[in-house]
Amino acid sequence: MISLMTNKISVLRAKVQDLKASVGPEVVAAGKKRATDLQTEVERMKAKLREAEQCCKELQKEAEDDHEKMRFMEDELLKLTWDTKALRTELKSMGAKAVAKYKEYLDLAVEEDPFANLPEDVNVQMEAEQLFNGSLPLEN
Repeated sequence: MISLMTNKISVLRAKVQDLKASVGPEVVAAGKKRATDLQTEVERMKAKLREAEQCCKELQKEAEDDHEKMRFMEDELLKLTWDTKALRTELKSMGAKAVAKYKEYLDLAVEEDPFANLPEDVNVQMEAEQLFNGSLPLEN
């Protein structure tokens, strides 16, 4: 069995050598060049594939980060919406309390000008300028 296989291998090798010899060295050289060119193209395409995979990973990471930021911003928006509703309710309550407090004092009157000269103040002696240091007014 082994000798039979060895004979087949020898026959096949001889056929390969015959084919190489019959084809000519130019065709073999062209085939080898073509194989080398194709191998170079394969390496270039593998490099591009690795580059594209790296870019894809970076874009996926960026998309995940953006998605996380979006979830955070949605949470913040929801909190702000709740705070706004609570503030509106509080302001309505404060407004109602302020109106009620105002209505308690409707009968109060305020002097128009507390510094106006009134008839009962005409006889009171006052200095035109008085220092605010606790000293008594100058006497003439």
